[in-house]
Amino acid sequence: MHEYEFLFPYEHIPRGSKIILYGAGNVGLHYLQQILLTGYCDVVGFADKNAKIMTGGIVPIFSLEELHNIEFDYIVVSVQFRKTYEIIFADLRTKGFPEDIIVYVEPRILPPYDPPVLVTVSEGVRPEGQNSSEQRDNDAQVLINPVLMHDMKIVCLMGGLGNQLYQYIFGRYIEKKCGKDVIFDDMYYFTVDRESIHNGLLVLEDIFPVKIKKLSEFFLSGWANMIQKAQEGMDTWKQLLDAGIKVDVLSDAKGILSTRYDTGRVISYSSDKLFDFVHQFNADNTYYFGYWQEDCMKILRDPGFKKELVEELKFPPFSNPQSKSYAERIQTESSAAIHVRRGDYVSLGWETIPEYYRQCISLLEQKYNPERYYVFSDAPAFCRKQGALYGFDRVAKKIEFVDVNHGTESYNDLHLMTLCKYLVPSLGSTFSRLAWILSRQEMVVASSTLEIDSWYS
Repeated sequence: MHEYEFLFPYEHIPRGSKIILYGAGNVGLHYLQQILLTGYCDVVGFADKNAKIMTGGIVPIFSLEELHNIEFDYIVVSVQFRKTYEIIFADLRTKGFPEDIIVYVEPRILPPYDPPVLVTVSEGVRPEGQNSSEQRDNDAQVLINPVLMHDMKIVCLMGGLGNQLYQYIFGRYIEKKCGKDVIFDDMYYFTVDRESIHNGLLVLEDIFPVKIKKLSEFFLSGWANMIQKAQEGMDTWKQLLDAGIKVDVLSDAKGILSTRYDTGRVISYSSDKLFDFVHQFNADNTYYFGYWQEDCMKILRDPGFKKELVEELKFPPFSNPQSKSYAERIQTESSAAIHVRRGDYVSLGWETIPEYYRQCISLLEQKYNPERYYVFSDAPAFCRKQGALYGFDRVAKKIEFVDVNHGTESYNDLHLMTLCKYLVPSLGSTFSRLAWILSRQEMVVASSTLEIDSWYS
């Protein structure tokens, strides 16, 4: 039995009705959860005599006087005890609300269920004189999904393709270790402009043959209101708490999340504690907020898990003939990819120093002598002009600058990099690390010693 699992009185409310929930306690919050999950009807708001001293959550809270100016079909009294309902009923009648719009059913405890179950409910109150067989023709089934009520794992998605891939990898690891399906919170992509994100919006499923469970697919009628709350600055995990869903927040970014709520914990941790935390939270509702890059590099030391991911994350065929031509040549030669990340890395002071590239090229020449070097960069013109600075002049006869994939097509550069046998990464770059992660071969990653561990650890 799970705490506060009260079944909404579907049989007394026609599907699609606009309702007011009178009472924002345990029963009311659980009714709200089910309606948000199923989209069965539309919760206009809560009503409460103490509305003036209550704070708003996912839906607004109205006083009884304000209800006369609100459009709705039914008032569902969401309190646990009949005696309390009788007092509320009398008060509502005194204030002029018709008896036939006031609905109350003594709260029924839902039985334990796993996996999700279909609960048969009636499409509204049975018309007078209709028998039970006729009523069954009007019955409908509503999916009561327990995932967002207890024992849930939610991984926040944010950023461009590179960050989405890390968050997907982390989520898959949680699934494997905890034995639970992960839901990915996609709220970020409903609240930001496409232009502000490198490589566009949520593109993971557009590029790779994966299907993720998105939070927006679980909240049907309530998602638009949740978007509005997010735009006002309320994080998803806080909205879940306000909806009565107890959840702990686990963050890999110190200082980003620090507030502690009575109904949930917010915990930042150091990367070396990852495995302890994953198992510690195995039985709790947990919201994972972060980028998880360092954690993923540790996770992928497991060759079996890395192989599984490479099979899942297969690139589509190249979309332009130039990239296809590069791919054919790269795979028939002993090729090395050189990644130079500039852009925001320069202004942030994160740019990899040119001396590093000169050393790596010298080491590759001495030990492997690649037939061809391919330079991938967000600043190809700069790399051509300043080639000597990076040591490109030492291999001038066998170096090419790949400058055919831009914007939302830049993932083709990542695909080409994965095909190379050798990699000179831009240190700390998501793109460089993903080239190694998604490579389907044994890739030599150049560092000052040509030892892969000295780079990715």
